[in-house]
Amino acid sequence: MLPLWRVTRNRFGKRLHARLDDAGVTVSRLDEYRAPVPAGYEASSPDGASIRPADPAAVPESVPTDELVDGETALVAADGGVVGYLFVSVDATVPVPELGTELAFDGGYVRRLYVDPDHRRRGIATGLVDAAKAHAADRGADDAAALVAVDNRPSQWTFEAQGFRRVARHAYDRLWGLERRRRRPLPDGN
Repeated sequence: MLPLWRVTRNRFGKRLHARLDDAGVTVSRLDEYRAPVPAGYEASSPDGASIRPADPAAVPESVPTDELVDGETALVAADGGVVGYLFVSVDATVPVPELGTELAFDGGYVRRLYVDPDHRRRGIATGLVDAAKAHAADRGADDAAALVAVDNRPSQWTFEAQGFRRVARHAYDRLWGLERRRRRPLPDGN
């Protein structure tokens, strides 16, 4: 059987989700992942790519820096040009469009992980998440969190490879004007 993420994590699945959302129908499930970030944590870089905070004056339009919130940093992976990015914040309130709300996170929070398809399977996403943990540790965070769609197995694998464990499931259901949000802790963190 074809894994669910291969059916939903493509342009057709995303387009269907957007059309339903525009029509007032939303069903979102996100798993909350957390990992410790010890003081002095140092990140390692993937082979062939460097990871650094984005230079606002030189960041390409493909990095949606207009979505950054106060205190949030865009980290970019470069290999001749920007091939991936993510956003990281510490002790911030950030928008979570998939849940139709904003959430406050104590410690680090990682979001908007993206790697260009031509550069995937090289460790760049893992390197970006590792750099985000180090960035959070440098700013006094004891742990880092991320929200990952339940059907996004590639991102789940990336965060799990960096020591993140599922701690809760967030749910958001909307049918025209009716909304329901829930957060259910997972008993064993898996």
